[in-house]
Amino acid sequence: LCDGGKGGDADPYSNGGGGGGSGGAILLQSAREVVLTSAAALLARGGAPGKGASAGGAGGDGLVRLEDADGRPTFLAPTVTGGIAPAPVEAVATNLASGTGSLALRVAADARIDTETGTLDGQPVPGFQGDGVFALASFDLTQGATLRVEGSRPLTLQAAGEVRIAGTLDLSGEAGENARGLAGGRGGRPRAGGTAGGPGADLALDAASRATVDEARAGMGAGAGKAGASGASDGSGGGASHAGVGTAGLGRDGGAAGAPYGDDALSTLAGGSGGGGGGADTEGEQGGGGGGGSGGGALRVLAAGEILVSGAILADGGPGGDSARGGSGGGGSGGTIHLASATRLRVSGRLSATGGGARGRGGYGGQGRIRLEDPAGSFSAGERSPAPGSGVFATSVALTRWFEAPAARPVYLAVALEARRPGPTALGVELEGADEDVATPGQADPATATGFGPGLDRVQGRRYLRFRITLRSDPDTGESPALVRIRLPVD
Repeated sequence: LCDGGKGGDADPYSNGGGGGGSGGAILLQSAREVVLTSAAALLARGGAPGKGASAGGAGGDGLVRLEDADGRPTFLAPTVTGGIAPAPVEAVATNLASGTGSLALRVAADARIDTETGTLDGQPVPGFQGDGVFALASFDLTQGATLRVEGSRPLTLQAAGEVRIAGTLDLSGEAGENARGLAGGRGGRPRAGGTAGGPGADLALDAASRATVDEARAGMGAGAGKAGASGASDGSGGGASHAGVGTAGLGRDGGAAGAPYGDDALSTLAGGSGGGGGGADTEGEQGGGGGGGSGGGALRVLAAGEILVSGAILADGGPGGDSARGGSGGGGSGGTIHLASATRLRVSGRLSATGGGARGRGGYGGQGRIRLEDPAGSFSAGERSPAPGSGVFATSVALTRWFEAPAARPVYLAVALEARRPGPTALGVELEGADEDVATPGQADPATATGFGPGLDRVQGRRYLRFRITLRSDPDTGESPALVRIRLPVD
């Protein structure tokens, strides 16, 4: 804290308030690296003016300068400069089961890892714990290498040291097959915790060209897309759901989208679900239906050391198969990516768990889930005023002061926001409540704080309230959201 002092207020016999002092200077220099957590505060603000009939002038801001070896100080939780879709849930990493493995696994060429057999290109991996879990000393996927995940179980990497992913870790679902004439396409096969897509309808014709149909089937999994019906309308398969809801298949008898499932805390590590198969055209041009895409896989990385992602982690749903004459298959839903570091998490590459697309008229798969955790718990810098001369931040978090309600046991009504959210930007508001401090009346008691969260249930009846506001800009367009006003009526 290097703020300027506040100007003195005028006494009853004087009209002029004192001027505020200017802010000081903060210079942090390191021959290695400057790191600021989200709780850091570097303040060199100008002092407030003194009050009076003629108020004093406010002090000017001082200077904050950060210098380290690469000229880019690190702001924890880390600056995320890569593409992430869908938007991640951000949390504080606690009690990580990061493993005690002895193998430093380095993958420098294209390879396949199997979550059922515990093998890498057919060779057993020391530290395989079963059920898709690998306990390692460290993990390094080098630039240019692609590691494809196979097997039915989600992939869990527990590392006692660092995890570096500069190549591509591929857990994406498989595309449904296109129909081949009268034969329906096979559904995408399951992998890495994602489930299979439904097969498209098969059509057989007798000597008199009468059609016999083996109907399409729904995909597999909790959020599976429904199958399209066969007939003159050749209904297309519905897209699967996960965190996001898929879309229904087109056609009069198109399959419905699946139901969403799971939670942001990832209490169950689950992949995406399969899209529904497409129905056959039995009366027009006559043809089989396309197969549904399978769901994206699931990945959990728990590391005691840093997690550095400069490459890509892909857990997208597979697209549905097409049909020239029948209905198309629905897309599989996106899978799950969970990265948790007890030290630091940095992402400059790509994380993707989006739903599978539609070929033809099949439904689109819904988005999966991405959860990011490290000790700071949010991808924002700490409070800095004035702003330092370096750093680009995609996300900002602001914390308000405590507000006192006018009633001892208040009932809070609906929160109303006046805000601007252009394009793909996002803005979120969380609330925390507390009781009055018995030892210091008129102040909130931190020991009774509820913790932050969405909704009003946790703060009902609490005399004191404060807000945490998260604003996420679009790094591609540079657009940012803005919060103008929060209104919270109290009964």
